[in-house]
Amino acid sequence: MLIAFLKWCFIPLLNGAATLELDEEKLECYITGRTIYWKDVVEISEDSSRYSSWIKFEMVDGSDDLTVPTKWIEGSNTSIYNKMQEYFARTL
Repeated sequence: MLIAFLKWCFIPLLNGAATLELDEEKLECYITGRTIYWKDVVEISEDSSRYSSWIKFEMVDGSDDLTVPTKWIEGSNTSIYNKMQEYFARTL
């Protein structure tokens, strides 16, 4: 498990690889390998605990909420959340 974490998360982090990419159509999280399309999202909220922070997406189809960890992403959780809200608002 540790080797997988080092290979897929920590080494790319040290090399400055992109972990999150936003555009007009979608969000791509390279940490989790997940793509979330704005048209499939009902609501976005931010949350954190003592050791972690993430942004939660409530989906249109009623499936389980999706989360994107933000602990290893450069920038504050709030600034990342606000940028996501901007892209999401354009799809409404």
